[in-house]
Amino acid sequence: MEDKEIKKLVQQFNKLKTDKARYKFIQKYNKIFKVVLDNDCTWASIKKDKLNDDDESIYGNLNCFSNFVGWDEGVFDLFELLGIDAEGC
Repeated sequence: MEDKEIKKLVQQFNKLKTDKARYKFIQKYNKIFKVVLDNDCTWASIKKDKLNDDDESIYGNLNCFSNFVGWDEGVFDLFELLGIDAEGC
């Protein structure tokens, strides 16, 4: 999945108005994303079989996930539905 496709999915998520719709969306796509929170940046990468530490830094990495989601446009709802306790930095 390319960056453009990820951005499109996030835009679709941000248009959803109800928790039920968001939950269904996450259930459909949650196997695609690997979301990592750290103290410098939030990023997401595409899940891949046999992903190792070296691949993780170079394959499908979307540095600054907030560039795609936007801190004020649903990212915290998305993280909450994924079971991630997140705060803005």
